[in-house]
Amino acid sequence: MLGKVIAWGESRSEANDRLRQALCGVEVVGVTTNRALLTSVLADEEFRRGAVTTDFLNARRTHLQFGDQPAGDLDAVLAAAWCATRCTAADALWEDSRGWRLAAPPRAYGDSPIAA
Repeated sequence: MLGKVIAWGESRSEANDRLRQALCGVEVVGVTTNRALLTSVLADEEFRRGAVTTDFLNARRTHLQFGDQPAGDLDAVLAAAWCATRCTAADALWEDSRGWRLAAPPRAYGDSPIAA
């Protein structure tokens, strides 16, 4: 689990809208998520009416989005801008490939964790 988002509202509809807005406002990269499915469920009219059963996902399959949209031109431009401007100094936190471990000495990939 990457995180948990909880929304509250005076009504089911208000809580639903707040939760959908929160999920639409977050961008997660590098891992596969079910955000597209969750936002499509929250937008579904049957779900909004509360007309759901344990067969909801199967019954509404054609109305739901299972998986994120493929990367588009804007995604490619943003990725190129990030690559062109990222910090590549050897001591930059995310560039350090020495195998940083919390409360342990760094080690390079392929190094044995057992001291020789």
